[in-house]
This record gives sequence, structure tokens and C-alpha cells, in this order.
Amino acid sequence: MLRDIDKLTDKTLLLESSVIHDGQKLYRLINPSICRDYLYFRMLNITDTIWDNKIVMYTKENSTSTIIQCNEIDMQQLEDLRIFDYRDNVWFTCSRKNKDRLFETLLCNFNNDCTMIDKVHYCIKSDTHIKNLVPLVHEECIFLIDVHREVSYQLSDSDRDNLTERKIDLSLKPNNVNLYGSTQYIQIDDSIYGGIVHDLFYVGRQRYYIHYWVEIDVSRWTLVFISRPFIFRTFGIEFASGLEKTSSGHYQILFGYQDTDSCTCFVSLQQLRFGNNTDKLV
Repeated sequence: MLRDIDKLTDKTLLLESSVIHDGQKLYRLINPSICRDYLYFRMLNITDTIWDNKIVMYTKENSTSTIIQCNEIDMQQLEDLRIFDYRDNVWFTCSRKNKDRLFETLLCNFNNDCTMIDKVHYCIKSDTHIKNLVPLVHEECIFLIDVHREVSYQLSDSDRDNLTERKIDLSLKPNNVNLYGSTQYIQIDDSIYGGIVHDLFYVGRQRYYIHYWVEIDVSRWTLVFISRPFIFRTFGIEFASGLEKTSSGHYQILFGYQDTDSCTCFVSLQQLRFGNNTDKLV
């Protein structure tokens, strides 16, 4: 039994249509993330089999979209961006495959108006097929959280390649659950930060996601809360990739749905922790 955070309808689509035209090609906008006045979308070519992957930044204030360019890195290789606020700029983490086909995590920051990547910081090169390291900003420091490996990495201001590694105590997690990073973490109270993580499993070749709301006390790097498992809309591919606290005190969650649509919902902290007292049979 899985509880449903919110009963989503067509009104929860972040975009009226996630399919856009660019010349003779069709693209989908998926895996959205949010920071202040900006929305990020992953833009994938669905017209032909040629890999075509772009970064799109949308500015809510003036309703403009920009396809981001950067000479330092191959933009085709970047995926799973999480944008976040750090020192009055929009930054992001992302994954890419290196020449050995293993994932590595990059930390980058945009320029002031989010029209281009200002600087690329190479952070973590993985020796396994693990990605989805997600950001947490605490007391003016950037941490990258690898919830699967139960590790946090603190980045040095003076040397972005110098990482301080800390073990995260996840003993509160059920033994039969494997956690992977989804959204960035945001501050709930003092040293408590919350975020959405997921577990992933397959039935045949079809993959399925279930989600958990977790809270970590960064003063002792300990998991202090984990919700029951939940889904957003239907049992299948739902990738939560954006989280922001609104001025009303609710939380806006952005997620990709079935690799076809960008969706959003607004929930309270109470709902994230304990659901709507409705069960959904899977």
C-alpha cells in the first residue's frame, strides 16, 4: 500500500504542453527544477534517434526562455540538473557520463541573469554507476548529499576539488529500502533540512519509482525522519527534481511524469510527513 500525496489532475501540469517545436524537430521539456524566479527544463529531441539534449532556463518574471550555452563542457552530456540559490546567484548540480561511461557530478553557477553558465566546478568523479548527488546549502556552505552511499561532501570555498567527506547516519531507514537523491534539500528548522528521495525497481524492463520525504539534522548528519512511501500521480516513472518553499508556507514540488510531462503540486509539511490519510493500492 502506498499513500498518495495529492490527487493530481491536468491542472497540475507545469506547462500547457511539454512538447515544443524547434524547426523540423519536436522536443519534450521534462525533469523541471525551480529556484526563485527561474525554472529549469531538460529539453530532449523526440523527432529522431539522434541524441539531442539541451538546458532550458525559463524566467517567470518576463516569461522568457533561454537555451543555455557553455564552451567549457559538452552540454549534450548533462542531465538531472537541480538549481539552487547560493550567495545571490543560481547554481546547479548535474550528472554526466565520462569517457569510461561512469557518472560524475558537476557543480556550476549561472551568470546573473541565468542566460549562460558562468563557471564549471568539477566535483566528484564516481567509480560506479551512481548519480543523483543533490545540493544542500547550510551556513553559507555547499554540501553534496549522496543518500545512497550515506555520505555528504562539503565543498571548500578556496578549492572546489577539495571535499570534506562525512558519513550520514541513516539507521532510521528501513533495511529493505534503497534511497537515491531526487530534489535538493531545503531548510525546515535550524539544522533540519528536508528533501524528497526515491527508491527504484523494475518489473521486467519497466521501471517504477516510489518516494520518501526525509529530514536530516546536519548538526550531527543523522536522518531524523522518513515518511511512508508515496507516489504523486500513478505508479510508474515519476522523477521529483524540484522543491521550493512558497511565501504561503506550502511546498512546491516539481516532477517529471512518465518521461513525457513536467508537473507540479503544492503540499503542506504535514502532508509531506504524513500524507492525506488515503491509501492507493499498487
